[in-house]
Amino acid sequence: MRNASNPAGGLLTQQSIEEGLDKYVKERISAVYPEKTLGQIYRLQDIVFINKDVQSAFRVNSQSARTKIKNWEDAGLVKRTGTRAPEGDQGGQPPYEYTIVDTRVERIITRRLIKL
Repeated sequence: MRNASNPAGGLLTQQSIEEGLDKYVKERISAVYPEKTLGQIYRLQDIVFINKDVQSAFRVNSQSARTKIKNWEDAGLVKRTGTRAPEGDQGGQPPYEYTIVDTRVERIITRRLIKL
């Protein structure tokens, strides 16, 4: 692929493509989701999480964490993708696992493009 901004007509490098994608997602994402919602989701530090991860990140109880997750689901940011094995020896109900489904938000989190 030729780079139009390069007078020598050099090829685009993988690094320049990655930098362009990084710039795009950082500039575009705030037009898609409210800043408050994005600020919350960026605190998770991972794209796959369970209720307990939200409780730890926000220092809230289980019900408050469920409410946050529900709001993110309603916004189209996350989706329930399965369950995990119950923690501890007592068994119990396995926790639901959620995944961030917007690839722009996923890129921001995995590449740590926005610092909190």
